[in-house]
Amino acid sequence: MIERAFDLNREHVELLEQVLRVFDQIDDLIDHKSSEEIDHRPEYVAVPPVEDAEAREAVDVRLPRVGEPGAGAREWRKDLDVAKLPGLAPRLRWLDEIDRTLIKTWLKAALQAGEQEGQEFTLPSDPSYRDFSATLE
Repeated sequence: MIERAFDLNREHVELLEQVLRVFDQIDDLIDHKSSEEIDHRPEYVAVPPVEDAEAREAVDVRLPRVGEPGAGAREWRKDLDVAKLPGLAPRLRWLDEIDRTLIKTWLKAALQAGEQEGQEFTLPSDPSYRDFSATLE
């Protein structure tokens, strides 16, 4: 029992380290503020659980676990020859500066023909994460 608890604690520590690495990677996108600097009320969206346990289990989302491949799993990386991968077509030239960019998205349903118009918005030449808020709403 103690060994199992130790394994769970080690997994939690590894998961926390992964989350902290992600935060380090996106640190330049985050506005750090103290409690005194925040001038708006917190926004919360309550998501009540489905009452009926069977109905809840029927729609539960299974979260994949990233880790070592299990016994018998095929390791695809050793069979991947990067030299045989096709090049990007067409190759795009590098841009030192990017002007305002019009973004248009299209939605395509799986196994169905045709597309439906999605969102359209313009990104400034020097976008921040706030400029993507339209896509998240």
